[in-house]
Amino acid sequence: MKLRSIVFLFVLIGAAAIAGMAQAASQPSLSDSMWVGYDLDGVMTFHFEKDGILSYRYGDNSFRNGRWTLKGNVVKFQMNEGYRVFTGTIDDQTITGKSSNETGKEWDLTIYRVSPPNCDPSSFVLAGTCKPLKMAKPAGKAATKKKPAVRN
Repeated sequence: MKLRSIVFLFVLIGAAAIAGMAQAASQPSLSDSMWVGYDLDGVMTFHFEKDGILSYRYGDNSFRNGRWTLKGNVVKFQMNEGYRVFTGTIDDQTITGKSSNETGKEWDLTIYRVSPPNCDPSSFVLAGTCKPLKMAKPAGKAATKKKPAVRN
């Protein structure tokens, strides 16, 4: 009887461990990942560092004054001591949600996971290809090149 109880206890502990690993495997991860997307007037790169630190870059400007959290598939971040906040959801390679700032402006934001070293973090990943940041456009809008001026 004692042996049966001990075996049952080990089986129960093993099942709980397997269930915990399966849940952790299905949980999206943000820690130490990079994301890029078209944000308002330009492309922005986000680095979700370990310990909830968010660093970001747009144009020639880089900052490391943000914080992020992930609960389930809900992503929240704030930048510049809360001047800007974001709430959205993560779905493997995409984060989609709403941003707002202290001036009252609100906008939609979609960012895409960049997977260095296969793709340079200064590139925009969309549909599995890397594109230079200058060519990145929001989903649904094609990047266009300006035609050179015709000389007479």
